[in-house]
Amino acid sequence: MLRKLILKNREIPIPVPVRTLGEVISWVEDTLLCKDAILTSAILEDRELINELYRKSIKDIPLQEKSRLQINIDTPKDLSSQSLDVVCDLAYGIASRIRKISINSWYGFGARSKTDLEELHSDLLLLLELVHHINDLLDEGHTQYTSINKLSENISSLSTKLQDNILSENWQELRGILGNLLEPLLKDLAYEGEKVQVKMLTAHIA
Repeated sequence: MLRKLILKNREIPIPVPVRTLGEVISWVEDTLLCKDAILTSAILEDRELINELYRKSIKDIPLQEKSRLQINIDTPKDLSSQSLDVVCDLAYGIASRIRKISINSWYGFGARSKTDLEELHSDLLLLLELVHHINDLLDEGHTQYTSINKLSENISSLSTKLQDNILSENWQELRGILGNLLEPLLKDLAYEGEKVQVKMLTAHIA
């Protein structure tokens, strides 16, 4: 039977008999989770379990008294903050790539440039999925994301135009979309995301 687990770098004693990973997960969910917290992952010895955490084969894994189990718990706000951090980094990264592609385009678009544009479009779709994911995490009281959502809507519209012009190889239109419209929006998105992160951190400290 497992006697203790690690949660937030602290050893937590387990006062009930638990013999499998599934039993530990059930005990954690019943006794340690606050109202809006969720169990996001577990690390058993050196094996990290995330998406497969609730599979029967995983839940039936036997545990010994000295098994090393770390449980990670997050709230929707924690997860949204982590996702927002990725959004900011990705927005800045895409904006930087746009600048390089725009400069290269003055020497003419070719097969390499078209590949770069297609990869850039894929990154934009990933960015928009992350923003959507943030909204899914927070069901209410997230008006601080209004500006981010508005910017993402505009970026989504430009992403569609970008894809259409890549397919038609309309290079002149692409130059305008990239440098004049998309790059500033991405920088604004990253800036607004950082502002929200500061507000969330300030509220947490307070």
